[in-house]
Amino acid sequence: MIIGNVLSKRYAAISLFFSLALLVFFLSGNLWAKSKAPIKLGSLTDLTGPASSMVVAMDAWGFKDYFDWVNQTKGGIEGHPVECSVVDTGYKMDKIKSGYEILLEKNILAMMCSLSPALEGLKSRFEKDKIVVMSGTANTPSMWPAGYVYQCWPTYADCAGFIVDRVIEQVSAKRDIKSKPVRLAWLYANNPMGMAILPAKAYAEARGCQNVADEGEPMVPTNTVTELRRIAGSKADAIIVGVLPAAMIINLKDAVRIGLSVPFYATLMTKLDGVIQYGGISLAPGFYGMDTTGLWYPEYEAKSTAVKTAMQILRKKHPEGLTEPWKFFDGWQKAMILEEGLKNAIKAKGWPITRQDVKAGVDSLKDFNMQGINANVTMHAGIDNRGTVKCKFYKIEKKQKGLAASALIVEKSDWISAPTVLPAKYETKCVGLKELCKKNGWTYFSPESGLIMGK
Repeated sequence: MIIGNVLSKRYAAISLFFSLALLVFFLSGNLWAKSKAPIKLGSLTDLTGPASSMVVAMDAWGFKDYFDWVNQTKGGIEGHPVECSVVDTGYKMDKIKSGYEILLEKNILAMMCSLSPALEGLKSRFEKDKIVVMSGTANTPSMWPAGYVYQCWPTYADCAGFIVDRVIEQVSAKRDIKSKPVRLAWLYANNPMGMAILPAKAYAEARGCQNVADEGEPMVPTNTVTELRRIAGSKADAIIVGVLPAAMIINLKDAVRIGLSVPFYATLMTKLDGVIQYGGISLAPGFYGMDTTGLWYPEYEAKSTAVKTAMQILRKKHPEGLTEPWKFFDGWQKAMILEEGLKNAIKAKGWPITRQDVKAGVDSLKDFNMQGINANVTMHAGIDNRGTVKCKFYKIEKKQKGLAASALIVEKSDWISAPTVLPAKYETKCVGLKELCKKNGWTYFSPESGLIMGK
């Protein structure tokens, strides 16, 4: 009996020992998972300075907040927590250069930057340092030749070409455009971003249109009556616009003041939801636009998982950013693409990964599902880093109910491929691009090769 009790106690002790050992094993494994090396990312942006109102929500909010959300909801990327450092440049080139060096010293694997001076001025450095840069600026020089700068939409010139195509469709439905060609006016911010739409003027001419007016205006104009009167005198069929939403409001209001009868057609930089949020319900004689990124309006939020999640974070953390939610979406969707690229790199190489591994991971994206916040993304390594050429065409309509008025975004098309529009002397920089466009049935234009129509 005594022997039995002793054996029983020994078995109990041994059982307790193994139970504790097993518990320690699982706990240590869990602690090891939590202590995996962090993935270090950076954001080079303009927290202060003239571009801050444009890029803070993209680079410092949307991009960083997405990875904070990934850490909280997914435990990081393949178990690795993400750390994102944000550096202010003040939109000054010396600070852009020094800020980039600061990020490199932090051993970042990839970064976000939407500053045109940085994307163009540091492009050769990005190549040398082999660092992937997600961008919120669709300017042509940063995208070609395809290197380390990545997008998820066509260039501004491509977007203007997309609008040219839509105007041709609408005008040709009303008259014979061979005997009476489409007449186009161009209205844009008189800076590198606004003027980025202008290569599409040559595309319009190649498609048989006549460019009858060319008007640059300040980035944030206070009065555009003079420019609009000249456009009215040109007898244009449409005004193709390359301005930000706040500037678009001035144009719309001034168009109403002078009784302008020419409809506006906005390119990618004139976000339609931003125009509505700023109160653009006068809408002049008609206001059309296009986009490839997710717009915000209640119906869209209801059907897009990514838009819904992003809006929840934006409302909670940055209610002041609800005026133009598209800016937040921009950083959010670039982070989605980078997350997938990082995940692919870790799965392919294990840990640690290099910056070149990150590039290979992003380059491997094929029809990546953007959950409705953007068209699905496919990269073409070394040839095309735009991610997609798909766009949608919209119209903003004014809805009157008694004395109250509101604006509605109405889809006028499903996804349509934008033409690839290159400026002069770019074709030789874009090795393989013409062949890629032919293969995919995309319209291609360069001053050297002329117009090659797609499907």
